[in-house]
Amino acid sequence: MNKYVIAGEKLYPLRDKIISSKSGKKYLSRHVKITVATDYYSGKQIQHDYTGKNNYEVQSKIDESICLSDQQLNLIPNNITLEQLLNEYLDYKTDQITSTSLKVLKRFSELYIIPRLGNTLIKNIKKEDIINIQSEMKTITGTARCFYLMKASLDYACKKGYISCNPCKYTQIYQRVINQQPILNPDQIYKLLVEEKDNIYSGLYAILLFLALRFGEGLGLSWKQIDFEKRTVTISQQINEDHKLVYETKTKINRCLNAPECAFYYFERQKKFQALQKIHNPEWNNFHNLVFTDKNGNPLKRSVIYTNFKKIMSSTSNPNVTLHSLRRTTATILAEKVSMISAQYYLGHVSEGSSTKYIFPSSTDIEHLVSVMAEHFDKAFDSANLGEIYK
Repeated sequence: MNKYVIAGEKLYPLRDKIISSKSGKKYLSRHVKITVATDYYSGKQIQHDYTGKNNYEVQSKIDESICLSDQQLNLIPNNITLEQLLNEYLDYKTDQITSTSLKVLKRFSELYIIPRLGNTLIKNIKKEDIINIQSEMKTITGTARCFYLMKASLDYACKKGYISCNPCKYTQIYQRVINQQPILNPDQIYKLLVEEKDNIYSGLYAILLFLALRFGEGLGLSWKQIDFEKRTVTISQQINEDHKLVYETKTKINRCLNAPECAFYYFERQKKFQALQKIHNPEWNNFHNLVFTDKNGNPLKRSVIYTNFKKIMSSTSNPNVTLHSLRRTTATILAEKVSMISAQYYLGHVSEGSSTKYIFPSSTDIEHLVSVMAEHFDKAFDSANLGEIYK
């Protein structure tokens, strides 16, 4: 009789085991203990005991066990590199996050993590390695995202039993100083809409402002999304960072916006502009029927739009505004006039908390806040008669 069973392409010897039944009778059986995982907190091995009347029954129980896939057994290879782990983790997250977010994570992984620690075995990664990689990336905007990606992937490795402890658990994220993005003041809005009206991209900037769109949503607007009769605009797609049209928004939330009349002025002007381009340019080919395109009908490039916007704002009082400031400006205006639920819908956020982060306190609110504080503390100051000391 064969005295071995196979699990994870390895042989395990069977042992005899005496089992007592409820009636008190004892009989001989076969059993084997196999390590299937490692406890995430203690680092101890977790074993399963497989018992049967004979070796065939034990083998069948092992084959049917959901715990005994090659990746879940702690027969697991312990020579997994960080690059292999990141690829496995991102494959695992494919169905849980949007395609755009997945591409961003892959890009950060390929640009910043893999060149530094990609060939390192995950069992050999130390706390010092995490600190060093963060210190090297002090000036890079993706420091936090890279850290959270490493932390999440190593958490995944712990749960799969590849390692017993996550080194990121004992490391604090390097806090890069982030300048809060300002909103546009009235003079900047005037310059954007009036002084730059002859600029080829001014229509896009205006629509991003009026409808509080994300940059990719503005680039991905197509004529089929615009209803000139009902005066509505449906937001359901975007141009991603690879300049490809994606038929979903960042949060996968489609929204139908009642656009202000001034937005339709720019839509109608853009329609006339494209009609002229179509007549005079034999290379014109607006395949996706986009509202905003280059001279040949192709999707606009992000870098060109960014550069042109900075050029327009360079002569204003606050040249540090960005394209995202357009969306934040509208969010702040909405918060002063309508409910947060309405603002959240218009912005396309999943939660009210996300919308709150976009809002800047108005000067009127700040003045009211100071007056309330002054009224309260002036009374306390007067009642304490502290003013006599300074006479």
